[in-house]
Parts: sequence; structure tokens; C-alpha cells
Amino acid sequence: MAVKEVFVRGYGVIDEARQLSMERPDWQDIRSRLNRQIPGTLAHCFGCHEPVFLRAGKPNSSMRPHFSHFKDGGIGCPWGQDTTRPLDRIRAGIFTGNQESELHRHMCERALELIEADARYVAGSGAVDSYMKSKDGYRGRWPDASFDIDGLGKFAIEVQFAPSLAPEVIGRSDFYAKEGVNLIWLLPWYSFEQVQRAYASDIAQEARGNFFVLDQEAERESRVRGTLVIWAAWIGERSFERKLVSLDDLTYPKGGHPFFVDAVTPAIFRTAERRRQQISLDLLETKDDIVPKRKVIFDLDEQPDEEGSRLIRSAISIWSAAKGEYINYSGHSDKLTGQIDAYLNSNDGRRRAVIINQMLVSTQARPCIKRSVWEKIERADLHDQLDDSDRWVAYVHSLFPEVFRVDLRSEALVAGSLPTWAIPAG
Repeated sequence: MAVKEVFVRGYGVIDEARQLSMERPDWQDIRSRLNRQIPGTLAHCFGCHEPVFLRAGKPNSSMRPHFSHFKDGGIGCPWGQDTTRPLDRIRAGIFTGNQESELHRHMCERALELIEADARYVAGSGAVDSYMKSKDGYRGRWPDASFDIDGLGKFAIEVQFAPSLAPEVIGRSDFYAKEGVNLIWLLPWYSFEQVQRAYASDIAQEARGNFFVLDQEAERESRVRGTLVIWAAWIGERSFERKLVSLDDLTYPKGGHPFFVDAVTPAIFRTAERRRQQISLDLLETKDDIVPKRKVIFDLDEQPDEEGSRLIRSAISIWSAAKGEYINYSGHSDKLTGQIDAYLNSNDGRRRAVIINQMLVSTQARPCIKRSVWEKIERADLHDQLDDSDRWVAYVHSLFPEVFRVDLRSEALVAGSLPTWAIPAG
């Protein structure tokens, strides 16, 4: 049984309505982040306050992505317990004691053979199913194939024909990233619908939404070019796209793995933009309501949402000013500086001054604010500030990943894909 309402740190409260409106990039982003954390540190159920995880949906099925309790969790939860299988039983069902097939071995050897034709290949560095030690003494890994390319660095190839658990995917990805090894994950061809299978999506997420394929056409092109050529495939805004690429065509992010097209960041930004557009209409419609205003932002236990509403109205107003089309979503001041000054005078505003500051300094809205407001922000008690464990702060973080997601923002700045409104002024 699906958990109906959860709190996810950095995303806020996710109730049934929001779950139904969430799109694939949001689900996969949350799933990837949850699988990197100790259970309970990022997400918990509001019915029983126990940690939850995110189950992927199934393509061509009525089962959507949804939150679930861990095994033996959810006792006494109003939404019921789940029937999650233990991880060791799932692993046994996937691997059945033998992960490698003849096709799997052939793919590893063929990839290594093709890369050895590259003049930059470091002689003797190639290996199939050879143990890779950790530099820090942690447990090592057995990459399916590994090699060095002069000027590009060390590479590991993982060939995945069978389903794999998300923690296994994350574990391998993080190991290679920590060791400074570029990971190329090879998958079989999938259709647009099939690629959304959980393990394929988990793997693609580690390469910014790309997955890589070595088939006969790629092999022929590899022999023509004298280097390894593979298909890079990704889900674009409206269609499934692919292109033959060499290792030189890929981007090598610091602390991440090679990719051809960043399909993750723009997708998260697009879904956030659609959410902002919708909520801005709701906020504008209720701006002149008498206190308490109609509840347009979800809240726990149907409590009045004035505190959260003031923060979100201020953040959306800053966003409008950053785009050069200022709208006051909470009052009638015709200047952003007056609106923010009034918000910072409130108790909840003072405790969220850091959030307002980041919204201002990270966007084109900064010049709209007078010195007196900056001084008020500077006087805010830093020890009393709320972080994203607060449901309203977390909600604003989820509305503005261009501002608050350091991982996405920094790469988008480098790639030139950050929206103009989110580029700091001056």
C-alpha cells in the first residue's frame, strides 16, 4: 500500500495531490538522492513517522512511482504496512548465484578489443573482470572491463543485461567516482517505454540521464574510427534520442561520470518552472483574501498555512522580479524591497532570512533591494535560522532548484544552461 503523505528533506511535504502531479524527472531525482542516504535521514511517513523509500513505477503499467515503508515498518500506520521483500532475497532472485553470461563476457571482451585499437590506449592497462583496489583501503570492486586512455584517464565498464538493485547501482557509481575512475555503463537497447524500467533509469541517472549501448553498428563505426564508439541515448523533452559518440565526445564532470547530453538538469528545471507557473496563479488569485487566506499551499493536519504562505509568496515575488516582471504576491507594495522588508519584520521572516538572502544574491533580483533590507538580513540571528528540515524551507528549495541545488546550479552555470533570471546580477 502506498504511503499517502511524506516529508522529504529538500523537497518538502509530498501529499497525494503532489505525488499525482510529479513527473518522471522529479521521481528519479528523489529516488537517486534517497538511495544515497541512510534510511530515515531524508524521508519519513507522516502516518507513522517511520523512514520510507521510493519504489519505481513500471512502464506500460498502472503502477506509478510511490513511497513505501521498509520491511517490518509501518506498524500502526493509518495507510497500512507494506510487503517489501528483504534485500538479500531480492538480490538472490536477481543474481541466482551467477551474474555473468556468455553474452555478457563477450561484450566485455569486445569493448576492450575496440579500445585497444586507440593510439592513446595505455598498453597493459586493459583487463576483464579484474579486481580494482580502493585507494583508501575500502572494499574494492570487480569492473567488467577496465583500461586507461592517455589524456582521458582511467575507465571502468560495467555491462548490465539483468535488473540490478538501486543500492548496487549507487554503490558502484560512488566507488568509481571516489577513485577518480570514469564509469561507462553499457546496457542493451530499449524502447522509449522500456528504458524507464527502474534499473535502467537508475543507471542512466548516474550519467546525467544518458545510457550507453555497444551494438553491431557501433562496433563497425569503432573499427572505422580506430577507437571505441558507442551509442549515447537519452530521453529528451518530447522524444527518445540517440547518437553515435566516442569517448572524446563526452563531458567529464568533476566528481561525476561521463555523459554526452545532460538530460537530467534541464528536465528538473522544466518541471520546477511548470510548478512555479501554476502556484503563482493560485497565489495571485488568493492575494486579496481576508486573513486567514484560503489554503492554497498544502499543510499538515489541515492547519492554517499563513506562515508557509508568506515565505512562498515572498520567494515567488523575488522570482518575478528576477525575470524583470515584478508582481507582489502577498500585498500591494509596488517595490520588491518594501515587500521583503515587511516580511523580514515578521517572526517567521526573521527565521528564514537566509533563504531570502540566497534567493536575492543568486538571481537578477538583487539590485531591487535597498541597503536597509540588506542590513536587516545581516542582523538576522544565524543560530535561529531554519534549514530544509523545516517543511516550508524544503518546499521553497524544491520550487527553485536553479537556486538551491548546488550540484545542478554549478554545472548549469558552466554549461550555460542556467536560466538568465537565476544568474547573479552584477
